[in-house]
Amino acid sequence: MAVHFISLIMLAISSNLDNLGVGISYGLRKIRLPFEANLIVAGITSSGTLLSMACGKWIALYFPVHLANLFGSLALAAAGLFIIILDQKKIADGKRFLNNRVSTAALQKTLLFRTRTFILFLKDPHLADLDGSGHISSPEAVLVGLALTISNVSVGLGAGLSGLNPFLAAALVAVFSLLTLWSGVSFGSRYPSLLFKNKAKFISGLLLVAIGLYEYFVP
Repeated sequence: MAVHFISLIMLAISSNLDNLGVGISYGLRKIRLPFEANLIVAGITSSGTLLSMACGKWIALYFPVHLANLFGSLALAAAGLFIIILDQKKIADGKRFLNNRVSTAALQKTLLFRTRTFILFLKDPHLADLDGSGHISSPEAVLVGLALTISNVSVGLGAGLSGLNPFLAAALVAVFSLLTLWSGVSFGSRYPSLLFKNKAKFISGLLLVAIGLYEYFVP
């Protein structure tokens, strides 16, 4: 149990490192994150973790325990490597597209603009303040939660296959989500540094690879 709890803590940290990066980005841009919005994000990400891990545990029923553990460990490690690879790719064009929204008021009213904006946002939840209001509203918080959850679905499946407790994992993810977003905003607003924000995904990927290896080699 203690061994799995270590993996659960690492999983919760890894799943929320991107939250920390997002929070730092908000702090740097002086975007406020109300507590209600933070709660919405935590609720969505923890629910996504619970559902994806439950699916992983259901799939594991059809495999011998050792194979399910192997598949789960490989899935976690593969997800980590995938995140590291994706971290090397930039979406500068998407950011320039959204940063030009003030000068394209007429285009903003079109369905094409809104669809492209939503797709770009799912790729980078740092761009959540779509209306430029200076704070994250409840609808924007829902989008933040969905974007962060989508990126963690494969992680949840792998964790479920590995036999980790989905309810405990979801609870830890919710707690760490609240803490990382809040601390990220606080840190970003006080210390104008992009260093950790730019490394969040890379560190998250390394942690997932470590969890996969840990779950496989430590019984």
